Amino acid sequence: MPYDLLPIGPAPGEESCAQVGDPDYPERSRRECRVFLRMLLRLFPTLEALEARLVVKTFPHDFRRYREVCVQFAPSSLGAIRYAYHIENSAPARWDTLARNELAWLERQGGFLIAIERGDIRPAELPAAYRRADIPALSLDATLPDMFVDF
Repeated sequence: MPYDLLPIGPAPGEESCAQVGDPDYPERSRRECRVFLRMLLRLFPTLEALEARLVVKTFPHDFRRYREVCVQFAPSSLGAIRYAYHIENSAPARWDTLARNELAWLERQGGFLIAIERGDIRPAELPAAYRRADIPALSLDATLPDMFVDF
Protein backbone atom coordinates (compact mmCIF):
# COMPACT_ATOMS: atom_id res chain seq x y z
CA MET A 1 0.00 0.00 0.00
CA PRO A 2 1.41 3.43 -0.89
CA TYR A 3 1.90 5.92 1.92
CA ASP A 4 1.92 9.71 1.88
CA LEU A 5 4.31 11.87 3.86
CA LEU A 6 3.32 15.03 5.69
CA PRO A 7 6.45 16.93 6.84
CA ILE A 8 6.09 18.40 10.33
CA GLY A 9 9.55 19.93 10.62
CA PRO A 10 13.05 19.30 11.92
CA ALA A 11 12.25 20.93 15.28
CA PRO A 12 9.42 22.88 16.89
CA GLY A 13 8.52 25.83 14.68
CA GLU A 14 9.65 28.67 16.96
CA GLU A 15 12.97 27.06 17.93
CA SER A 16 16.26 27.61 16.14
CA CYS A 17 17.53 24.46 14.50
CA ALA A 18 20.40 23.09 12.44
CA GLN A 19 20.78 24.76 9.06
CA VAL A 20 21.67 22.87 5.88
CA GLY A 21 25.18 23.85 4.83
CA ASP A 22 26.48 24.51 8.35
CA PRO A 23 29.40 22.27 9.31
CA ASP A 24 27.53 20.88 12.33
CA TYR A 25 24.34 20.18 10.33
CA PRO A 26 24.63 16.39 10.03
CA GLU A 27 25.10 15.72 13.75
CA ARG A 28 22.89 18.53 15.04
CA SER A 29 19.99 17.71 12.71
CA ARG A 30 20.16 14.01 13.67
CA ARG A 31 20.01 14.98 17.33
CA GLU A 32 17.19 17.51 16.92
CA CYS A 33 15.06 15.25 14.72
CA ARG A 34 15.56 12.36 17.14
CA VAL A 35 14.40 14.46 20.09
CA PHE A 36 11.54 16.10 18.14
CA LEU A 37 10.33 12.66 17.08
CA ARG A 38 10.41 11.47 20.71
CA MET A 39 8.54 14.58 21.85
CA LEU A 40 5.84 14.16 19.20
CA LEU A 41 5.45 10.49 20.09
CA ARG A 42 4.88 11.48 23.72
CA LEU A 43 2.27 14.06 22.71
CA PHE A 44 0.63 12.13 19.86
CA PRO A 45 1.01 8.39 20.45
CA THR A 46 0.07 6.25 17.50
CA LEU A 47 -2.42 3.44 17.78
CA GLU A 48 -1.24 0.10 16.47
CA ALA A 49 -4.27 -0.26 14.21
CA LEU A 50 -3.84 3.23 12.76
CA GLU A 51 -2.10 3.25 9.39
CA ALA A 52 0.15 6.15 10.35
CA ARG A 53 3.44 6.62 12.11
CA LEU A 54 5.96 9.33 12.86
CA VAL A 55 9.29 8.95 11.04
CA VAL A 56 12.43 10.93 10.25
CA LYS A 57 13.06 11.25 6.51
CA THR A 58 15.77 12.88 4.43
CA PHE A 59 15.02 15.00 1.38
CA PRO A 60 17.14 16.52 -1.40
CA HIS A 61 18.26 20.13 -1.07
CA ASP A 62 20.36 22.43 -3.27
CA PHE A 63 23.27 22.30 -0.82
CA ARG A 64 22.86 18.83 0.69
CA ARG A 65 20.14 16.57 1.97
CA TYR A 66 18.05 17.69 4.92
CA ARG A 67 16.04 15.88 7.61
CA GLU A 68 12.51 16.37 8.87
CA VAL A 69 10.10 14.59 11.13
CA CYS A 70 7.10 13.50 9.06
CA VAL A 71 3.86 11.65 9.46
CA GLN A 72 3.79 8.66 7.11
CA PHE A 73 0.17 7.69 6.57
CA ALA A 74 -2.15 5.68 4.37
CA PRO A 75 -4.15 8.13 2.24
CA SER A 76 -6.97 5.59 2.09
CA SER A 77 -7.49 5.66 5.87
CA LEU A 78 -9.61 8.50 7.22
CA GLY A 79 -8.23 7.91 10.73
CA ALA A 80 -4.65 8.10 9.48
CA ILE A 81 -5.39 11.30 7.55
CA ARG A 82 -6.99 12.88 10.62
CA TYR A 83 -4.03 11.84 12.78
CA ALA A 84 -1.52 13.33 10.32
CA TYR A 85 -3.31 16.66 9.99
CA HIS A 86 -3.99 16.82 13.73
CA ILE A 87 -0.24 16.65 14.35
CA GLU A 88 0.45 19.24 11.64
CA ASN A 89 -2.07 21.65 13.22
CA SER A 90 -1.18 20.91 16.85
CA ALA A 91 2.60 20.39 16.85
CA PRO A 92 4.16 22.44 19.63
CA ALA A 93 6.05 25.59 18.76
CA ARG A 94 8.65 25.12 21.53
CA TRP A 95 10.64 22.26 23.03
CA ASP A 96 9.04 20.83 26.17
CA THR A 97 11.06 20.30 29.35
CA LEU A 98 11.83 16.66 28.63
CA ALA A 99 12.98 17.45 25.10
CA ARG A 100 15.29 20.21 26.35
CA ASN A 101 16.79 17.74 28.81
CA GLU A 102 17.22 15.12 26.08
CA LEU A 103 18.94 17.64 23.79
CA ALA A 104 21.30 18.63 26.59
CA TRP A 105 22.04 14.97 27.42
CA LEU A 106 22.82 14.17 23.78
CA GLU A 107 25.08 17.24 23.47
CA ARG A 108 26.98 16.26 26.63
CA GLN A 109 27.29 12.67 25.44
CA GLY A 110 28.64 13.89 22.08
CA GLY A 111 31.13 16.14 23.87
CA PHE A 112 32.38 13.22 25.94
CA LEU A 113 32.78 11.07 22.82
CA ILE A 114 34.78 13.82 21.10
CA ALA A 115 36.96 14.13 24.22
CA ILE A 116 37.64 10.38 24.06
CA GLU A 117 38.50 10.57 20.34
CA ARG A 118 40.94 13.44 21.01
CA GLY A 119 42.48 11.54 23.90
CA ASP A 120 41.43 14.15 26.47
CA ILE A 121 39.81 11.42 28.58
CA ARG A 122 40.03 7.64 28.59
CA PRO A 123 36.92 5.55 27.81
CA ALA A 124 36.96 4.27 31.39
CA GLU A 125 36.53 7.88 32.58
CA LEU A 126 33.26 8.29 30.68
CA PRO A 127 30.49 8.76 33.26
CA ALA A 128 28.21 5.72 33.42
CA ALA A 129 25.15 7.74 32.37
CA TYR A 130 26.79 8.48 28.99
CA ARG A 131 27.88 4.93 28.17
CA ARG A 132 24.40 4.00 27.01
CA ALA A 133 23.05 4.45 23.50
CA ASP A 134 19.54 5.33 24.66
CA ILE A 135 18.54 8.65 26.13
CA PRO A 136 17.72 8.12 29.82
CA ALA A 137 14.00 8.07 30.46
CA LEU A 138 12.82 10.91 32.64
CA SER A 139 9.39 11.22 34.06
CA LEU A 140 7.37 14.40 34.27
CA ASP A 141 6.77 13.33 37.89
CA ALA A 142 10.50 13.34 38.70
CA THR A 143 11.72 15.77 41.30
CA LEU A 144 14.55 18.12 40.41
CA PRO A 145 17.25 16.04 42.21
CA ASP A 146 15.95 12.90 40.45
CA MET A 147 16.43 14.55 37.07
CA PHE A 148 20.15 15.06 37.62
CA VAL A 149 21.06 11.93 39.54
CA ASP A 150 22.68 10.27 36.48
CA PHE A 151 24.43 13.41 35.29
